[in-house]
Amino acid sequence: MPAGAAAAAAPNASARAVADAQRLVIYVFAGLLACNFLARSGSALLLLPLLAVSILGVISVWRLASALGYSTGMRALFVVSLFVPLASLIVLLVLIDRATKFLRAAGYKVGLLGARV
Repeated sequence: MPAGAAAAAAPNASARAVADAQRLVIYVFAGLLACNFLARSGSALLLLPLLAVSILGVISVWRLASALGYSTGMRALFVVSLFVPLASLIVLLVLIDRATKFLRAAGYKVGLLGARV
């Protein structure tokens, strides 16, 4: 692959990584909202979905923060804040907003469930 083609493919690969990670973070946000809503019922069956959403949240937040170019320290701070009740929702919303701005600047159309790639 020529050097010019590699340089042209790099922004698309980066935008693709941001779009994929953003979609996962949006699903995690919806999952956390659903788990918080269902927690009102007091069911012990909620622990398994909450564990799954938490694990997916750690992975997706790390991937999105990495794709957006955050340092390792900031990525770790984002991941740790996922375990603080209100801070987790705020961090997820901030990351989704930053990813949306990045994708729109790259020329992608971004809808409610992420970018159309």
